[in-house]
Amino acid sequence: MSHSIQTTAVQCHSHAKRSTIGSKFMDMIAIGRQRQALAQLDAHLLEDIGISAREASIESKKPLWDAPQYW
Repeated sequence: MSHSIQTTAVQCHSHAKRSTIGSKFMDMIAIGRQRQALAQLDAHLLEDIGISAREASIESKKPLWDAPQYW
């Protein structure tokens, strides 16, 4: 398990240094998956992360390319 965590950390670190079209495409896919997951959270879980159902709905409907630069 620690190997998996270390590998992921290395991949994330190296990914942060890239700014190719391919990495941007992969970022958009990841954002899409995160937004799909957000749309499926119930009210209890949304409350746990501190956002309303309306905020989650708005965020989950944004296009893939609409993400802050710090993401």
